Amino acid sequence: MNDSDFQEIPNYAILRSQLNGISASIDKYTSDAPITFTRKLLTESLETKDMDGVLYACREIASWYEKNIDSIRSNEFVFNVDTHEDNMRRLPHIIRTIENNKGWFNSSVSPCDIPTQIRQKLILISHSTKDSEYVASLVELLRKIGFTDKDVFCSSYPGYGIPLGKNTYEFLKSCFKDYELFVLFVISKDNYYSSPASLNEMGAAWVQGSKSIPILLPGMSPTNLKGVVGPDSLALCLDSDNVRYDLNSLKNDLLLFFGKQQINESTWEHDRDSFLESCIAITPLSSEEISAIESAGENPALADLVEDRVSLEKSLYRALVLAKETQNKPLEGWIRSELRGYKSDDDLPDYRKTKSTNFRYSGINGTVRVTKASLPIGLIRDEIMDKIEDVEYRDGIRQIEDFANSSSAIAIDRSLLAGEVARNTQGAVQCVALEQLLPPSFFSSIIADVKERLIEVFMNNGAS
Repeated sequence: MNDSDFQEIPNYAILRSQLNGISASIDKYTSDAPITFTRKLLTESLETKDMDGVLYACREIASWYEKNIDSIRSNEFVFNVDTHEDNMRRLPHIIRTIENNKGWFNSSVSPCDIPTQIRQKLILISHSTKDSEYVASLVELLRKIGFTDKDVFCSSYPGYGIPLGKNTYEFLKSCFKDYELFVLFVISKDNYYSSPASLNEMGAAWVQGSKSIPILLPGMSPTNLKGVVGPDSLALCLDSDNVRYDLNSLKNDLLLFFGKQQINESTWEHDRDSFLESCIAITPLSSEEISAIESAGENPALADLVEDRVSLEKSLYRALVLAKETQNKPLEGWIRSELRGYKSDDDLPDYRKTKSTNFRYSGINGTVRVTKASLPIGLIRDEIMDKIEDVEYRDGIRQIEDFANSSSAIAIDRSLLAGEVARNTQGAVQCVALEQLLPPSFFSSIIADVKERLIEVFMNNGAS
């Protein structure tokens, strides 16, 4: 099929109408982030008559059709296959029409100049240190969506903050200069506006025109917003009845911003609701903890701990020195157990215990080979599940810190249960590997509990 098979496009309005029609057809078929981003670019470029942007988008859409047309044809739920095939055939004609009618467009930058203008994208979480527990839950949610420590900056979360040896304000300045930012303002009723660093970040984001959204913690109302992010700003309120819908929108916006693929909806809904439950369970900082944060500058060991300037392991060794100096045997015993790990006959603190009914397997399901697929817990008998769902973790704090900084779930090998699954499925599911998953949030919560106790130790002993 060639150009003669299509009617001449007489003007820009007709061209725009045809391209908007093609975009709408794709929108009804998929919401995958890369093609959605391309469609958005097409819409914006048509609006501004940017020829280079329109050409680039058209070529990307043509390439997308070449890769996906077979899937469209074989999908029983697609009832307009002819429309998609017509779109694919029409696009080369449209591209040539654009190239031959440059007068329809405004002058624009050369396509070869565009890549040099692209900056690496980064999520910056602006918050008060006093709200770090909420922020830790938010970082965990972002990790589950698929964002790593290279995608997210959060000063209070281990491994996601300011590198050792870097000046805080100089590093933040470089973030605004060198990255294209999506800023999440995590705003509480009492803490955010009393933090000079947070207010500086808010002002810088406004000056730079960074994409942003305020996330209002429980007790904070949009009417209480002030400064450049005021009451008229569209905010995500954790207290709102619409919070699940708003979190869905935030997830989609972030994936689109980074050009990442959509994630499994069932998994997302579970992770989203777990995040909300963790926020509800959070209790505000005690006066002692607030005092610790405010007085950290007078206590180097406490400051290093609060600001995450050293590993938790190093802080435990500092506390061990204090325990020996004061001959506090119970404290010394607890510290040594946290450093070396708990023996099988030791009493294990409750914060090192959790439950997990999340399993994945690799193997055969019917005639299909699967890798790291979710395993329904109904395939394991209740009496066995009762024995394995309670998990105790006894390794030392160094291992826990490594796991907490991991972007993936930590697995316990349960391959011995492969026969159990095979019997309960009449051989339909054959597990080569079977794992019970522990989320990184479990290890982050261990770190939070140990850190809280160490704060008390350093405050009571004035460690330096």
